[in-house]
Amino acid sequence: RINDSDVADAAALYTESLGRDSGIAASMLEQIMEKEGELLRNFADNGNSNALWALSIYDVWQSGKGEYSEQGRADLQKAIELKNKYACYQQGIKYEYGVEGFDLDIHKAIEYYKISAEQNFVPAISNLMHLVATKYEECKMPWEEIEKWIFKTTSLPIAGDDNVLLDLAYLAEFVGKNAEMADAIMNIAIEQGNEQAMMLQCHKYAIKNDNSKASHYLNMALNSEWVDAFFVMADKKRKDGNFVGMFENYLKCYNLHKNGFAAAKLAECYLTGQGRTKNVEKFLAFANLACQQEEQLGFKLLGDAYRDGNLVEKDLEKSKEYYEQGRQINSENWQKLLRQSE
Repeated sequence: RINDSDVADAAALYTESLGRDSGIAASMLEQIMEKEGELLRNFADNGNSNALWALSIYDVWQSGKGEYSEQGRADLQKAIELKNKYACYQQGIKYEYGVEGFDLDIHKAIEYYKISAEQNFVPAISNLMHLVATKYEECKMPWEEIEKWIFKTTSLPIAGDDNVLLDLAYLAEFVGKNAEMADAIMNIAIEQGNEQAMMLQCHKYAIKNDNSKASHYLNMALNSEWVDAFFVMADKKRKDGNFVGMFENYLKCYNLHKNGFAAAKLAECYLTGQGRTKNVEKFLAFANLACQQEEQLGFKLLGDAYRDGNLVEKDLEKSKEYYEQGRQINSENWQKLLRQSE
């Protein structure tokens, strides 16, 4: 049996988890409500914000219609008034995206995210910083306040795959004009295993023509077997005229991740003879693997091959079929792909 003092906290935590781990969270919440529902109600009536939040969300979840009862709505409103971190976080989401009957209002979203974030609720901090980073012109948060959030956030145990650190680094670099701080934040993300941070640092230093640092971060990402790192290295090998190295990076990527784009690039190698001898069977095999993953380059390569009679017997009808299938996946991207090959 859960200790009385922990009931409201546990109920609130499982309620907040309903959207992510619905099976486990729902089961645990059902047990708490069955055993301690009356106690929770007493806590709520005495102003416990976690109990109010848990009861309000359990109310709407139990309805199966996404609708609050009169009591559930009253509980939620009281939880918000008491600045409950879960309730205010959810209120911020409603305003950020304009859902559940709320008007889209960036400033109100920030207001509620801040209330929750001040209580060290990491999802709220993450949403707040992402909102400020992606919509800075609308938010106009002063640099002094952003800097405060940077110091607060970097002192918390944030998972390596949580891109809040990338947002903070962006803000430090482009709003605070503090490249040293941006690098320090990115290094925290990298230490926590964030491969995207490694690749961003690679691109940053490549643009600055600092090949030593760019290569350092690229090799870190390769060691972490990050998909994009193989593509960057393959392109680097291509530019150096090392087509065998290019092929090998695409092959490593495909073998590790069964990536559709890697399959398409391998098909292209077997079609053009770059990095490998031309081979119709392997071209068709990798092109079809790419198509199975709806990789548009695979459809284009097949369409081109049948149009030109390259490795395969010329067949304009087949060519048109492949082109049409590729176009139907995403017509805008298809047009970009056609323009790139002109």
